Amino acid sequence: MTSKQLALSIVAGGIVANVLDFIFHGLLMGNLYAEQTALFRTDGSLLWLNLGDFVSVAVFVWVYQRVRSCFRGGAAGGAIFGLYAGVLIGFPTHIFLNLVIVDFGYVLAWAWTVHEIVWSVTVGAVVGRIAGTPTAATAA
Repeated sequence: MTSKQLALSIVAGGIVANVLDFIFHGLLMGNLYAEQTALFRTDGSLLWLNLGDFVSVAVFVWVYQRVRSCFRGGAAGGAIFGLYAGVLIGFPTHIFLNLVIVDFGYVLAWAWTVHEIVWSVTVGAVVGRIAGTPTAATAA
């Protein structure tokens, strides 16, 4: 992956990640979160959450860059990597939150898990499309 592809992957992936998080957390889950004020902070900074998505995508791209020779090239390969990454990260993390945080419901844990997988597959497809097909020279 060239430096240009790396930077474009992080920027494009970060934008897509923020849009997905806005749709899920803002539009779909916003009312539920508003009802559970004891569970969520209300003084947080939206800027830090937005920047956090770019950092998350940068880590995602870094790992994808290291293993992408194991996957088909393009958007399909990136999406498959995203599926694996989303299940690996989302399933144990969010289900365990239900076990350790009071009032973090099981349904919410599953909703976040599904969102993590959709997020990773979608970002993976974007990153894979930008990265293209790995060659023997770029696989190392």
